[in-house]
Amino acid sequence: MFAIDICAYALLIHKNGSNHLHLVLRIDVELAKHWSDIEVVTQWQKLFKGNSLNHDFVKGEALESYQQTIINKRVKEYRLRLMDISC
Repeated sequence: MFAIDICAYALLIHKNGSNHLHLVLRIDVELAKHWSDIEVVTQWQKLFKGNSLNHDFVKGEALESYQQTIINKRVKEYRLRLMDISC
């Protein structure tokens, strides 16, 4: 789903209840860069429902130029978010 791999993790359990987790992550920028626009939207929609424009785009429906502009902007945003650990 994300272009992020979990390389290692450690779960620290303390008697006082201050349990926490440590992660070592690898962001696969090259993977995300090589996803097609449809793959980016599809990956995003695994997490979020999306709207009718996203669904039409993924189905290959013809889009008006203003709709394509919206999709292009979304794809750029989604691609960045799918390789961002702060989201």
